[in-house]
Amino acid sequence: MNGHTKIQRALALALLLALAPESAFAQIGGQARRAPENITVSQAQAIAQKLLPIPKGYVAMGGSLQTNLSPEYGPVYTVMFQRPQSTRSQGPVSMFQATVDARTGQILQYFQMASSYSLPTSAANTVSQSTAEHLASVWLDRLNPQHARLSLIGPGGWGEMPTTQGRYSFVFAHTVHGIPVAFQSASVILGADGQLVGYMADWEQAALPTPPLHTLSQQSAEQAYIRALQLRLMYVAPFNAFKGALAPNVLSYAPAANAPVAPIAADILQPGIWISPTTGAALDSFGQPLAPTPPFAPLVQGGPAQLPYAHRKLMSQQQAEALAKTVIPAGFTLADSTQSPTMGTASGTAATYWTFMFQKAGQSSYSVTIDPLWHAIMSMNQFSEAAVLSQGASPGSPPHARSLSSSRLTAIATAYVEKLNPQATGAIAPRPSQAFGEQLGSANRSFIFLDHGIPVQNEIVEVMLDRSTGTVTGYFSSLLQGSPIPAPGRVIPLAEAQVAYAAKYPVRLEYVLPLSNNPSASQIYFAAGQSSVKFSSRAMLAYVAEPSGPPQFLDAKTGQWQFYQSMGAVAAPADIKGHAGEQAMLLLIRNGALSVQNGKVHPDAPMTRGQFITLLVNAAQYYMQSAKQTQAFPDVAPGSPDYSAVQQAVLSGILQPGGDFQPNRPVTRNDAANWLVAYLGYQKLAAQSGLFRLPFHDASAIPVNDQGDAAVAARLGLIAPQNGNWNGAQPLTVAQAAVAVVAAMRVHAGPTA
Repeated sequence: MNGHTKIQRALALALLLALAPESAFAQIGGQARRAPENITVSQAQAIAQKLLPIPKGYVAMGGSLQTNLSPEYGPVYTVMFQRPQSTRSQGPVSMFQATVDARTGQILQYFQMASSYSLPTSAANTVSQSTAEHLASVWLDRLNPQHARLSLIGPGGWGEMPTTQGRYSFVFAHTVHGIPVAFQSASVILGADGQLVGYMADWEQAALPTPPLHTLSQQSAEQAYIRALQLRLMYVAPFNAFKGALAPNVLSYAPAANAPVAPIAADILQPGIWISPTTGAALDSFGQPLAPTPPFAPLVQGGPAQLPYAHRKLMSQQQAEALAKTVIPAGFTLADSTQSPTMGTASGTAATYWTFMFQKAGQSSYSVTIDPLWHAIMSMNQFSEAAVLSQGASPGSPPHARSLSSSRLTAIATAYVEKLNPQATGAIAPRPSQAFGEQLGSANRSFIFLDHGIPVQNEIVEVMLDRSTGTVTGYFSSLLQGSPIPAPGRVIPLAEAQVAYAAKYPVRLEYVLPLSNNPSASQIYFAAGQSSVKFSSRAMLAYVAEPSGPPQFLDAKTGQWQFYQSMGAVAAPADIKGHAGEQAMLLLIRNGALSVQNGKVHPDAPMTRGQFITLLVNAAQYYMQSAKQTQAFPDVAPGSPDYSAVQQAVLSGILQPGGDFQPNRPVTRNDAANWLVAYLGYQKLAAQSGLFRLPFHDASAIPVNDQGDAAVAARLGLIAPQNGNWNGAQPLTVAQAAVAVVAAMRVHAGPTA
């Protein structure tokens, strides 16, 4: 299967592993269907540690057996490795995950997830393309000795992925008559230093057709692909995978959901366009004629098209609660209320959400989240003690048994969206059914926002319903992402965009494996961890467009390619270029932790205590909640710029409430050492000040309560002594604080960072 399809199926497997409870894997369809495993989980862990480049100090964090995840997998173990101390607190970590065949012990998948504060590989340690190709072959022989030597057929689609720190990607495949068998292949991903960071094996059995005597030429197949390629204008906001926020929207030419390089967020089960090698016809992933993708049409033609807007005054808790009550049934009473910070957006409109929990004796409970800045409902979820079996279906039975019709469910979801967004019914359109991830007895309906009639990819609304009753059980809105939307303006011609896509993703003749059933909205489901989607037992020949890198989209105004996901490669502000702390500050900027005001950071200015806590909390990616958290410090009130971060720091144990915090006072080296040591979980050790030898000339001047923190911070390389002195009362500059925080992130993440 082609590179993009392999990515999609790997994501599908990962989602299955994450979404399905372990108990669900014991039975499929009400009957035990577990193939016997020949190795234990401890043996699987030992195999992974022996064959894979897992650093010393990392230990297996449990392992689970999964069965019947998809037709190509028998029983498998999923094992993960982390450093033990990374469990002490939340924050960016490095992690290693492997999937091991429970019958043979073969490594099926491996991923290294690097911390967002990982150091880039130096030029001196970067290997060449030819060396990387040789190393990839060595890794393939090590991990895949059971099969005959595979042939290198080209670059893969996972190189330079930010979440894996990959640089080189290669696809190896079995070939028959010189034609690659895409479903008998392996992908090897290497870092810039040649180290293995990702691996995926795909070895399925299927009957191969006899090649026809005559096939289309490569040029003719490319022309057929250009004719079939369905591009449309779409606003795309590139996502910073580590920052967790969106960049400003870009007007792009993006493929429809059935195209080969569709965004990962699009229909995961549609690998794309295939071209018949004999007729040149465009085929879908079932080997059937490709149907055109209909344009988006608003819910109400000519209706209002105004998104909610940011209000000058935040809603009070009472006002937010009243709004939440409008979407839950009568008779439910407030049981709990919490506040939590938003993830942040490109426009900087992050605020504190209110979440309310409503309950009724013997009934389900409801959770409603309100954005008090936008005066809008962000999400609603119904929680029931009754499992999916209470909906009249048994495990393994199709979800459309005893359910409302698809059109009726769509009508209910549409009415619900119109009720909650009356000002935007002329700018919200239904999306093609996104049924992936539905649980037995549930249905999803998805909607997208239109600006000037152009869909905005990340501005969506999701509605979840009970199939049997039509009850809305969930609602989610991202219409308030805050990413600016530029005016359409002039764009390159569609024909030019089609040629650019064809050049970027050349077609290749392959044996491919089509899906065997049509995954309509009523047919794709998960029952006890198993997908209803099946692949055919007979392969077919097709010309397939092959991705040569991570998913990208084409800027419709410039004709340049951009990544859907990136590390947020931004230019360094002028005032930090050449500064000793430039790299640390730039990492924090790219991760959304350090703000840039009017193009400047002011690296040598003193940092305040409030700013340091905000920097640390943002870098650590804390998003914690407490049911009844009160204001921690009298001088840090709600609405102050540091309030949310200070509250988060108290919840995480970095700060202890009581007395004034003095957020505007300069942060000292003693302050920073105390908070960073607490973040890393060493505060109890540091409290034993008598255990430490203080290697500082001014040791006698360090307060007793700060001596352990100073010793630990210096020993871990968080804050370096100055000419042999600790200078604990000296204020930290912005640059010095950035260096210390990044050092803490790397200590927390592990040795690969």
